[in-house]
Amino acid sequence: MANAFKKLTREERAKAEQWLTERQAVLPCPSCGTTSWAVGDSLVLVPMYQTGGPIIIGAGFPAVLMVCNRCGFFRMHSAILIGLVPPDPETEGAKHGA
Repeated sequence: MANAFKKLTREERAKAEQWLTERQAVLPCPSCGTTSWAVGDSLVLVPMYQTGGPIIIGAGFPAVLMVCNRCGFFRMHSAILIGLVPPDPETEGAKHGA
């Protein structure tokens, strides 16, 4: 079976880094205090919360994973807002808290 994970290209990783830098989203790691971060190799999925039933695997929001180069702490940023993934019309309202 082929690997179905969405690997980021060099250009996509650069776009994410530039987007975060432009928004000054490069604060120190809350765990160790360093300011050295790396963009993860693949997009990740932040699952959506579901009430009254089982969690649906695969339902969620695509995110760019940032990894602290010193301690490995993870943080995530919306791949939709960064412009790496087109918005889904069915979940567009959830992105804005509607």
